[in-house]
Amino acid sequence: MHRTLAVLLVVGLFLVAGGAALGETVILDELVPWPLMSAGISAEALLLSDEPIEPISGWHEFADIAAVRVRFGLMPIGTTDDPGISFLFLESKTPQIVIDSDNDENLANNGIVSPREQISSRSYSWFATVSGEYQDGESTIVSESHINIAALYSYEDDGYIIGYSGFCQRRGSFVVEGKSVSISITSLLPNVTYDGPHDSTS
Repeated sequence: MHRTLAVLLVVGLFLVAGGAALGETVILDELVPWPLMSAGISAEALLLSDEPIEPISGWHEFADIAAVRVRFGLMPIGTTDDPGISFLFLESKTPQIVIDSDNDENLANNGIVSPREQISSRSYSWFATVSGEYQDGESTIVSESHINIAALYSYEDDGYIIGYSGFCQRRGSFVVEGKSVSISITSLLPNVTYDGPHDSTS
């Protein structure tokens, strides 16, 4: 089931005419990729570990793949106590990843993902949809988000430098005084929230 993220919008920011309510909760139910050429993307650096960063299962089968060094990473996505989304970085001639996309701390139900783009001779990127947990008062909302992961090889360090960022745009509409108002909101923030300097609304 496709889940949506409720976003509190201040209606007065988007209407020229006054008289609107101070705020309204709107469900933006269309999740589309952020247009890559519309803005530069700042990636958050991630450290890789030889051991799981959070308790996860199902990763041992990937450790038996020949000619692969298994590294563990964690993307801090969401705003709850959940530490984020775990992933495996399978370091080989052409690196691959395994992402805990459904955030159930079990990698056995997730497959190996090959790079979507090759940035340079030894640099790659992946795009994925993951389920993050967000705090809404006393409730927790599970929301799907698009992310971008990049692996850049460092000859100086003889290893890969990993970074990630949000890659989200949500669209929807709400009704004010009988008129439908379309809105889109975007996020490039690593934890995929919509309240920072890399976000925009239209």
